Amino acid sequence: MNKSRFYFFQGNTRGNTPGVTPGYFLFGLFALCFASDALAQRPEKFLVRRDHPEGIMFFIEPQSCRTDEGVQAVSDFTLDHRDSAAGVFTIAFTLPSREPLRSVDSARLYNNANPAAFTGLWERYYVEPKGKKWTNRYAIRFTPEEGLGWLTGEGAPTFVVYSGGRVTGFRFGVKETEILRTLGLMMAIETEPDRPR
Repeated sequence: MNKSRFYFFQGNTRGNTPGVTPGYFLFGLFALCFASDALAQRPEKFLVRRDHPEGIMFFIEPQSCRTDEGVQAVSDFTLDHRDSAAGVFTIAFTLPSREPLRSVDSARLYNNANPAAFTGLWERYYVEPKGKKWTNRYAIRFTPEEGLGWLTGEGAPTFVVYSGGRVTGFRFGVKETEILRTLGLMMAIETEPDRPR
């Protein structure tokens, strides 16, 4: 009787070590998926921190979001914290659209549908055609207190961009909301002034 037909992970039957087979491949694939899911539970991997002579710069790597119309967009965040001068919290977003987004009139941050902050400070990085659509890349700026309050506040963070009568709301999913809240808390703690004991 050929005993090798009873092995599920059939491979090299000449020794005690089976060769690479579909069973081992599937097990490895499962382990890889589990590992990547475990990494996804580590929000700090999305945060880059750099010291500079006047303070600290934090960068939150791009997070996926959707507009109210269901368009997939991407946003990243920079906090430039200054020890002796005013810093800035920047949201940079990339938005595909049928028509070019020529400018931004203003923007507002929301938590739980309550407005958290309002700004008219913005910068156009680029507006480029891509196939039949346009890719719009803009930055909107708030104070560090407004930005951190928005990230760490209750509810899902949302921001709305106003442009020539057009209103575009950007919303984050549950996973992205958890990442942003955790990183906001980390940045808020690190930028708090030390208090003498």
